[in-house]
Amino acid sequence: MWPNVTVVNELGGFGLTYPRLAFIDGEIDPWRPCTPHSRWAPPRNDTISKPFKLIPGGVHHHDQNGLRKHKKEPKHIQEIHREEIEFVQAWLKEWIPK
Repeated sequence: MWPNVTVVNELGGFGLTYPRLAFIDGEIDPWRPCTPHSRWAPPRNDTISKPFKLIPGGVHHHDQNGLRKHKKEPKHIQEIHREEIEFVQAWLKEWIPK
C-alpha cells in the first residue's frame, strides 16, 4: 500500500514552506529524495525564518542524537546544532504571549 501524500502535495509538496518550519536533512539520508532537499525539488534559500539546511555527509537523524559531551560530536554536527540554537532563539524573540 502506498502512503497517501495528497495532503502534503496540497500544502506544496517539495515546495512546502511556512515560517518557523525548518528542513534539516542529511546529504546521504535515504529519505532525502522524498524531502524538499530532493534533487527534484525547487531550490530555496536558507533563512532564520525558514531554515533549510543540508548536512554534508549527514545520514538520517544525524543532528538529532547529540552526544552529552558536545565537543566530542563531529564538527559539522556541532555547527548544525549551533545554527539550530540560533534560529530557535530568534523565533523565541518573536513570540508574543497572549
